[in-house]
Amino acid sequence: MTWRNRFLRQVIPTLPPGGIGAVVLNVTAVDADGAGFVTVWPADQPRPLASVLNYRGGEVVPNAVTVSLSADLRFSVYSKRNVDLVIDVMGIYAATPSGPGGGGFAGTPPLRVLDTRPASAIGSVQRASDADGRTTVTGLAVTGGAVPADAIAVVLNVTAVPGEQGSGAGYVTAYPAGINAPGASNLNYQGAAAVANQVTVRVGKGGQVAFFTKTPVDLVVDLMGYYAAGTTVRGGFMPIDPTRFTDTRLPESGGYLIDSSTSSIVVSVVQRNGVPANAESVAANVTVTDPDATGYVTVWPDGLTRPTASNLNYVNGQTIPNAVTVGLGASGGMELYSKAKADLVVDINGWFTSPYQ
Repeated sequence: MTWRNRFLRQVIPTLPPGGIGAVVLNVTAVDADGAGFVTVWPADQPRPLASVLNYRGGEVVPNAVTVSLSADLRFSVYSKRNVDLVIDVMGIYAATPSGPGGGGFAGTPPLRVLDTRPASAIGSVQRASDADGRTTVTGLAVTGGAVPADAIAVVLNVTAVPGEQGSGAGYVTAYPAGINAPGASNLNYQGAAAVANQVTVRVGKGGQVAFFTKTPVDLVVDLMGYYAAGTTVRGGFMPIDPTRFTDTRLPESGGYLIDSSTSSIVVSVVQRNGVPANAESVAANVTVTDPDATGYVTVWPDGLTRPTASNLNYVNGQTIPNAVTVGLGASGGMELYSKAKADLVVDINGWFTSPYQ
């Protein structure tokens, strides 16, 4: 089943001077009639060997997607099974970065760069384990080919497939090669279900990124685009090493306030952990853990009215993450609402400034 979006001009009535090069979406699959996956790609390209989310029958599964567009501003969506899709537009990228350099985003047709499953192996990595038996996958080269050698960060869709190597619960952290694995995560998995999430990660030593996995798991990695190097960050993206900004399970982690009037929390972002005062939006990873009922999470700039949109969906007791690109409010923070009582974890991977400064 394939759809081609025809309505971007309705939700984005004012286009930037250079046009739109890519959009940031949140795609949610609802009530599929069986197990399958969703692929999103530019409408003028053939459907690639890639996926943006995996689902099982009856589930509600979201994922963030950054996708480049065809010349007539369309993208295509394919689902392996019959399923309802909910697509929220979270932001856009101009077709060309503003100002010299700019660190602007360049979308690529989705490209599978790694699949560690023996039956469909693509790419190669070096595996190593630490003294506790935890596994790190290192040495995945992301520059070269579609990504120039001086790219500062890449946007990937990472899928964990635990059924191939066992059914233990765990998580995956993507980070620049050459540093120690940070105290942050990008996706959580449990049982035999495949779990996907979008990842924005700084390119590390040797043009590589690394992946830490808490338990043995196969990884499928699709390249969605990259951020170009530039002499200025005006209107562009600046990656940081993945950093935990808030964990409500640990009150001492700080960085947030409970807003009882809206049943939400406000997370302070600017002038913390390397994010400057002029940052206007961030690339984050939001994880919900141990909710007491089925529900959803919405993330938006603090100080504004909560929008009719969602960033991730969960069921009772589940731990599930999703990538979020969100603007910052007047006080330099983001607000998070959860329909059910749950703990929330916020990790940030980088920040953006305004192209109109």
